[in-house]
Amino acid sequence: MLLLFYKNAALAAILKAGSACLNAGTLCGDIALTAFSTGEKPTLNRLIHGRSTVQRIITTPLGPVTLTCDNALLSRLEFSPSGEWDREVAASEEDPLLSRADSKIIQHASQQLHEYFSGQRTLFTLPLDARGTEFQQLAWRQLQTIPYAATRSYKWQCQAMGRPKAARAVGSANGRNPLPIIIPCHRIIGANGTLTGYSGGLAIKQFLLSCERFFGDGTDSSSSGR
Repeated sequence: MLLLFYKNAALAAILKAGSACLNAGTLCGDIALTAFSTGEKPTLNRLIHGRSTVQRIITTPLGPVTLTCDNALLSRLEFSPSGEWDREVAASEEDPLLSRADSKIIQHASQQLHEYFSGQRTLFTLPLDARGTEFQQLAWRQLQTIPYAATRSYKWQCQAMGRPKAARAVGSANGRNPLPIIIPCHRIIGANGTLTGYSGGLAIKQFLLSCERFFGDGTDSSSSGR
């Protein structure tokens, strides 16, 4: 426990000094690093077009995160505004077996995210349903090959996909990733090392990369030539 405290304290110091875009106005602050909670708040259980859908808002160092599960497959992870905590619960008739299965998947996702932010998990093992076009899914599958604590460039991703001239389309596909963190689009950066865009904002992207580099214990993070 003492070692974990010092590691978290060191990480907090690194993040605080690492980038101007990491500030208490954007993230939850340094305390969140040592007070991470896996508590879940139910926000919505419903049937949509014959699908069982369960949503939960969980607490993370990045603030509230909404997880969505459809038919026992995790389908979305969204960075939630702080006001989402006050959203009313809406419920309707649903298949109780599917509801229990969905809730179990969300519990697993919550636990694995807790382990990720604590530096105890480098790979997610969850049943996913990332819906998108064939091209988008190709881009997302390529993202999942990038190792923990490593970064790659858009050029690398295009070439690995066999679409060397599709940088704009690849960037757009990454931006539409429905499961950020779990499908690690934050590990794609510019060829010159700049962070470039991120659906959750550059502060969150920097935070995720800094966490992985800190806990990665020297894992190769170079993106040059890749």
